[in-house]
Amino acid sequence: MEILELIDRIEDLVEESSSLPFSKKVMVDSEALFFILKEMRENIPEEIKQAEWIHEEKDRILNDATKDANQILEQANKEASQIKADAESRYEKMINENDVVVAAESKANEIILKAEQNAKTIKMQTNTYVDDVLSKTQEKLRDLITVLDNNRSELRK
Repeated sequence: MEILELIDRIEDLVEESSSLPFSKKVMVDSEALFFILKEMRENIPEEIKQAEWIHEEKDRILNDATKDANQILEQANKEASQIKADAESRYEKMINENDVVVAAESKANEIILKAEQNAKTIKMQTNTYVDDVLSKTQEKLRDLITVLDNNRSELRK
């Protein structure tokens, strides 16, 4: 029998007992009261054992839950760290690839600039050479015209 039921029986015993006139006191059957108290004493250790077991079980469940929560948190932190490391690695790779692209573009622009400068230099040298050749040819033609004019003049005399 549970302790609460025994307490209910004591209440019933008190309520059913005869009351003393002009007082709130009652006459209780002492044998019945002692019998109930004896049962309470016998049941208290079992109730206490159950309460202790419940308390220990509660502590065990809390410890297990805390342990599980810590493991989950630790695993989540590991995964977060791995994700962060992967992201940083990808970021570094992208930066390095971008650096390679930027360096290649810079080198290409440098090569194009040098090629344009070389082309201008070659064009200027070519123009100078052609102008020089044309100038010499013109001079020779003048000389030749002068000779021709002289020859014609000789012929007319």
